[in-house]
Amino acid sequence: TKKEIPIIVRINRPFSTDYNPPHKDMYEIFDEENKFLMFMNFWIPICGVNEKSSLPIVPKSHLINESKILRTREGGNIGKNNYRVRLVKNWDDKNELKRVNINYGEVLFFSSHLIHGLATNENENFTRVALEFRLFKK
Repeated sequence: TKKEIPIIVRINRPFSTDYNPPHKDMYEIFDEENKFLMFMNFWIPICGVNEKSSLPIVPKSHLINESKILRTREGGNIGKNNYRVRLVKNWDDKNELKRVNINYGEVLFFSSHLIHGLATNENENFTRVALEFRLFKK
């Protein structure tokens, strides 16, 4: 795309709404440009990441047929929060995500077609900080 892609510093305060809803990163480009770009996401925990704050995913959701995924086309809402990313409401009549068990020094990398998000921070005294970036196939 020749666009600059930033490294995102994602900060999630305890019990805040500083997260995106369940989504697939590929939807934005597909909905706006009708293109399926090949790219990988990298999520790197910096601090405050544990079983109460790690990134939730839907394992193998990149294999679910799109006809079985109910999603928005222009952002989504959870409660009073409006999000820019397309909200995946359910998949294969399910809507449960599983937190990834990841340790410091490790990197979670996953397909842009994988459902992920809703990364609430349920720690009382720890702010979660993680880096995010994407690598695109030429």
